[in-house]
Amino acid sequence: MSKISGYKERIGGVRGKLGIVLSPFDVLRWICVEKLAGIRPNEWAFLCNAHIGETYLACGLMEAFRKEHNNEPVVAVLPKKYLPIARMFPAISRTITMEHLPIAFTSLIVSTLRNPRKGELLPILGFGCLGYEDLNCIDPQKMVLGLDRNARSSRPLKPSREAMAKANRAIKEAGLRPGRTAILFPGARTIRRMSATTWARVAHTLERKGWAVATNVVGDEKAIPGTVALRFSVEDASAVAEAAGWVIILRSGMCELLSSANCRKTFLYPKYRENYYNGEFKRNLNRYLMISGMRLPNTSDLKEFEINPSLSDREIRSILS
Repeated sequence: MSKISGYKERIGGVRGKLGIVLSPFDVLRWICVEKLAGIRPNEWAFLCNAHIGETYLACGLMEAFRKEHNNEPVVAVLPKKYLPIARMFPAISRTITMEHLPIAFTSLIVSTLRNPRKGELLPILGFGCLGYEDLNCIDPQKMVLGLDRNARSSRPLKPSREAMAKANRAIKEAGLRPGRTAILFPGARTIRRMSATTWARVAHTLERKGWAVATNVVGDEKAIPGTVALRFSVEDASAVAEAAGWVIILRSGMCELLSSANCRKTFLYPKYRENYYNGEFKRNLNRYLMISGMRLPNTSDLKEFEINPSLSDREIRSILS
């Protein structure tokens, strides 16, 4: 059995640095949410209040956690917008949605102050593993849950027939072709973006290969020039991806969410100087972020590329081959 060794020795220093930006109010909010949630004495309850990707990974580990704890019930406490993610994993016994949840970094303090036990709201994020060159970003969650590093994530529920029918209608009504549409996901909050011009060249290459091209747009975002704007919810994302046929995503939480979708998947990881190396991380940060190392289910149709943000036409053709 392969455990993540040395984690506890390193994480203390990380907590010390991050603890400076947290106030007693953050911890008080955690305790108040715990009381309002009404967690039962026989339940394990975890706060899932980070981003889409972290929430997906956490929910996917709940089945493995229950197997380690006599199949005792597990509760996910999360924002309402992430409820569809929890519903993809039947191992979660019940969900509690609340507004004004504690910020994710509070977990660093809470996990220091208490030992994990049932009936209390527990953290599921472990930021302290980031300095290890042989880990990826699901490993800290496994450590916090007390799971072996080789623990496998559950496969999410497949989209229902109704969801697939709805997705196919959405594709057709947008003037696109089911099974021959590539959806671009240019949005990303935590990494360097590619320019609209570069994305437009990606779209042009796809069209030359016989694919219709759409852009996933959120809020006031605009579609990449020459593509069709396509809006859909987190709940519908997997069905839309499968109805379309191909997703091309700049590294974001959508990579985790769509990692097991039955479609062609191309994930792009920008390479650049800022934040490319992280502290004691001996290799570049993209190795920590890549989906292919996380042992997630149904990733056989996944290709990942570390790229320069300004892609040449030759690089685009290679990626889309």
